[in-house]
Amino acid sequence: DLALIWLMQIGSGTLMTLLCFELIGRARALRPWRILVCGLIICLVFSAAQMENYYWPIQTDFAGAIFFSILAFYCLKQSMEIGHSSAWLAIGAAAAMVSALCLSSGVLTLFIFAAACWIARVRPRILFLMILVFLTFTAAYLHGYRTPGYHTTPIQALHHPVLIFQYFFVYLGNPWINQTILSAIMGSWGLELFLLAILFTSWGGLLSNPWSRSDDDHLLGERQPEEPVAPAALALFSIAVLIVCQDIITAMGRYVFGVEQAFSSRYVTPASLFWMATIVLILGLILKRQLAPRFVLAHCALIFFMVAQITIRDRTLGKDFAVRFISLERAANALRVGVVDNKAFAEVCPHPETVAGSRTVLMKHRLSVFSDNRYAWMGRQVSDVARISPPDACLGYFDLVAPAGVNGGAKVQGWAWSR
Repeated sequence: DLALIWLMQIGSGTLMTLLCFELIGRARALRPWRILVCGLIICLVFSAAQMENYYWPIQTDFAGAIFFSILAFYCLKQSMEIGHSSAWLAIGAAAAMVSALCLSSGVLTLFIFAAACWIARVRPRILFLMILVFLTFTAAYLHGYRTPGYHTTPIQALHHPVLIFQYFFVYLGNPWINQTILSAIMGSWGLELFLLAILFTSWGGLLSNPWSRSDDDHLLGERQPEEPVAPAALALFSIAVLIVCQDIITAMGRYVFGVEQAFSSRYVTPASLFWMATIVLILGLILKRQLAPRFVLAHCALIFFMVAQITIRDRTLGKDFAVRFISLERAANALRVGVVDNKAFAEVCPHPETVAGSRTVLMKHRLSVFSDNRYAWMGRQVSDVARISPPDACLGYFDLVAPAGVNGGAKVQGWAWSR
């Protein structure tokens, strides 16, 4: 599971990089911008703020839903560039459905993908078939659906608009800062940037009938769009819309847990994708319209500011995870020697009895802490597994032996010093 998470996160970062490079352009003069954006994507995809999605195997759902959603829109981009290839569209539609199988909010991917196909002017027959498949899939998927425990229904959520708005903006600002007001401000700025990108992007006659043919078109046997939609721009736009919609649904269901719940580590991953897409869409507009240098400098400064903020936050989080490692190792040692230390196990899981009860299965199949060599040292002489140093090589003492809180053994506390 952990390997899948890392592979899917690397895949998401790679696909986002390819989409961003396509939007910025492949010209040699644009290489500095590509390098800058690539650095931003790496910082966001692998930031420590989303560490929960990297070390909890259960988070394959978040990593999978995001990866397959990006893959779906990337396939649509490929289809547009090859003259609406049916094969690429089929792969994209399948990826959208897999996204829904990973996480329920992935159902949104189906309808946003269909809307993007309409904007891209996919042939009516193919689009109709796709929508029919999506509707059938969604009906089967939602059959017998039950609202998760302690969540609210959408009708109940509408009675608390202020809490929903707070949760929504904090969710979007989560990648940058872990303070409610500042995070909400960052989230509102991100949404404003995205709305600007929508406002100043040409969508190729979106409001006109996409399948209307003029007389000349009929003679040529093909339709001539007024201004074709940039495939990469449409893909990034769709990804950002997906994250915004997922944020709204999450806020409506989970605001009852308090706005602090929007700071959950698992939400950093989708929110980071929103920022990637938004920043590159704005950058594409600046470069395409050849705006004044002050706009270029301002956007460049914004990217550097975000990277600096990620670095500062990662440094703090790194210290927190270093401390967490000590508690994890304490629980691991208790499992290895076969004692029950509920206080240590509570650092691993909210239900310490689950950790204690898993020992037999883990040991039988050599999983988790029983997969390394240290477990094989149990019952052996120290001299068999390590070289004995001279007495004056180090100093140390056991200050305390305490059986309190431990079943089947005792804890020792002490110190050691290497000369």
